[in-house]
Amino acid sequence: MGECDYVWMVPLKAPGDAYDPSVPRQQYHFDYINPSWPNNRKHIEKLMGQKPTDRPVVVPASGPAPVLMSMDDWLVVVPDYEQASATMEADEKMVKDLEIKMDTKKPPHSTLMVQPPFDEGMFNASMCHYTWGALYSDKGKEVYRWEKRDYNDPKWVIHMPAIKMPPPWRPGLKLEFDAELTEVRHNLVVEYLGMLNKGIAQCRHLEVEAAALDAKIQAWNEQKEKRAIYKV
Repeated sequence: MGECDYVWMVPLKAPGDAYDPSVPRQQYHFDYINPSWPNNRKHIEKLMGQKPTDRPVVVPASGPAPVLMSMDDWLVVVPDYEQASATMEADEKMVKDLEIKMDTKKPPHSTLMVQPPFDEGMFNASMCHYTWGALYSDKGKEVYRWEKRDYNDPKWVIHMPAIKMPPPWRPGLKLEFDAELTEVRHNLVVEYLGMLNKGIAQCRHLEVEAAALDAKIQAWNEQKEKRAIYKV
């Protein structure tokens, strides 16, 4: 299972036969997710059907993606997943407290993904997760910006231009949270944005289709108005 903000860089290295139950499944370890945090613990216990105890909450710091499992695994997990989702949606406090999504591995050991611009290279991973923006600053002034949250207008579906690449690396540049932009981090940003641009270059522009759809919608609205007039 994956998300839409992954860039595949190389094929995923499967750990073995998907039908062999002895082959380990794979998840990703998120540093910023901790089910045992005080705000989270009571909700995790509720989801697991446990009464509050002093025992540690044994839940990995992972999420629904990326996960590599067999179909048989999914058939076992999905009913529980569905029930947990319904429980969460019915509990407003839980939804608010668990706002961030929930053998797990992280770089350099994960074969699943890395998270630029903060990871130091691809290591053994197969994809990049661009959950963070690539925001470069120099002495507090932004000098480069690539942020997926800027692309929230339907016009980008119709015509997606190539992403502007970052400037050459130089010492002293910073990322979000005042993190250092190392040359290795910069090179990973260049690598995954270059792969994104390869995909964008293969996308078809949809101006003609969009115009035709707009015309259909307009004609439908006009017919709707006429029917309303006749009804009166």
